Amino acid sequence: MNPDQTSAQNTAEGAGAILRKARESKGMHISFLANTLRIPVARIKALEEDRWSDLPDLVFARALAQSICRQLKIEAAPVLAAMMISRTSLPTT
Repeated sequence: MNPDQTSAQNTAEGAGAILRKARESKGMHISFLANTLRIPVARIKALEEDRWSDLPDLVFARALAQSICRQLKIEAAPVLAAMMISRTSLPTT
């Protein structure tokens, strides 16, 4: 599979699923990630489950996703692209 196909597959998959799979593939428990980022577990769960209404707004959701990507050492672009696809369901301020 080439990088374009992987990116398209990740985008279709959903931002939360991409993040959850990356975290699980690194063997990282959600509570460890939350502790490291100093974010409540509930916020990370909401992001991983694409429950946008449980997050404050789009800016917070994008910043949290980028922080998680940095911590997991994965590319943020596919995650952010997947978020933009479902942007209509993200709360805005």
